[in-house]
Amino acid sequence: MNHKKYAPVVLRLGMCAVVAWFGASQLSNPNMWFGVVPAWALEFSHLSAQTIIRLNGWFEIIAALALGVGVFTRWVALALSAHLFVIALGFGLSAVGVRDFGLTFGLLAVAMFGADCLCFEDVAPPLAV
Repeated sequence: MNHKKYAPVVLRLGMCAVVAWFGASQLSNPNMWFGVVPAWALEFSHLSAQTIIRLNGWFEIIAALALGVGVFTRWVALALSAHLFVIALGFGLSAVGVRDFGLTFGLLAVAMFGADCLCFEDVAPPLAV
């Protein structure tokens, strides 16, 4: 039995789970996340840290749901990849930053692959070149 066609599904759902966990964690316990809100985000947005955390949490939950069901897969994964790249840059070459860089590239791989065999969006066969 050939399982290769399910590899992108496993990656997409794994990334969905990670993003959903972080989003839910931010919504359920925003106080835990105050220390990681960068100063530039507070200055740029003129929002409170709690508002930024809640908005980020909702963004991540909605994006994780879209990624999980396979709707706008490529665009959602690309947006999450860019989002996580900015977060990883903020942590730099720390354990958290390196982990986030790895997750960034996992999301980038999902974006590059696009819709897989279990997505709800139309999966057109690749164009023959």
